Amino acid sequence: MVDNRNLILAFGLSMLVMFGWMYFVDMPRMEQEEQARIAAEQATQAGQENNSNRSAGTGDASLLPDIANAPTGANGARVPGAVDLGGLADLGRSAALSRTPRIKIDNGSLHGSISLIGGRLDDLTLANYHKTPDPKSPEIVLLSPTGTAQPYYAEFGFVAPGGDQVKVPNHRTQWSGNPAQTLSANSPVILNWDNGEGLVFTRTITLDEHYMFTVTEQVENRTGKDVTLLPYGLVSRHYTPDIADFYILHEGLMGVMQSTLTETDYEDMREQKSFKSESTGGWLGITDKYWLVSVIPDQSDPFTGSFSYNPLQGRDRYQADFLRSPITVPAGGETEITNRLFAG
Repeated sequence: MVDNRNLILAFGLSMLVMFGWMYFVDMPRMEQEEQARIAAEQATQAGQENNSNRSAGTGDASLLPDIANAPTGANGARVPGAVDLGGLADLGRSAALSRTPRIKIDNGSLHGSISLIGGRLDDLTLANYHKTPDPKSPEIVLLSPTGTAQPYYAEFGFVAPGGDQVKVPNHRTQWSGNPAQTLSANSPVILNWDNGEGLVFTRTITLDEHYMFTVTEQVENRTGKDVTLLPYGLVSRHYTPDIADFYILHEGLMGVMQSTLTETDYEDMREQKSFKSESTGGWLGITDKYWLVSVIPDQSDPFTGSFSYNPLQGRDRYQADFLRSPITVPAGGETEITNRLFAG
């Protein structure tokens, strides 16, 4: 009986200490960190708006940043990697978005746009989530283009096997599309690009009622020989976000490869530099406290999944990407592949 009383007393004291610590230590600390974060965001936004007034551009593709290559993958092919931010990192978000022609996104859950330069998904806000409880406050920004203080985007495309001189679309490519169109749950958008050397690329993007994009790529081969390409998808973030740093919550790079969940936080990624795994089926992405952006290849197709950290111009840059197995586009024929993006 005495032992039971002692056990109950010990349990009660333990709970008292735990809740006391949370109430008097953890909660005030989290509140202070949140206030500091909001103050920093306001200061950054003010600086960006001042710079945007000085830097409004014309949408010229030549003003966009250059691209480097990530580590070599299958057949010597490389997934596009670090982007040279040049002198554009001081632009405000609205000014950066206005530099390129865009197709609007609005399905009731997501607002944003697709850039016709490069075909990137680099502008998304969450329609039903706001910075404060006030529904009139700004929507949570999920993705932003290069040229802003916090570039974060998703991209799909093709690379050629190492040594092959095949002209494929890249971050500078001017896709043909209808800027008057809106991507919604009932209205897909179609982008086209002719490489001028016998290959015609068609990209069809659909969106469900929530947060899932389906990207279908079709390649038509009008040359006189077969062409081999490797499809890729990537999520790239060019900054380290503020994190909750809560031990039961993962924030950073994550994915499922070989039926195994892999999680690498930002600090470990900076030390590790890179991670690679072969898999059939799975996905890769970057997660925040509440949000996830992930690229999802065809679940029946083998791929090489990678996490990488490549700082650039004094800024952090994290990337999760996949490089799928080669596809062959026969001479006079066409080939189609499908990937997906979850952003929400």
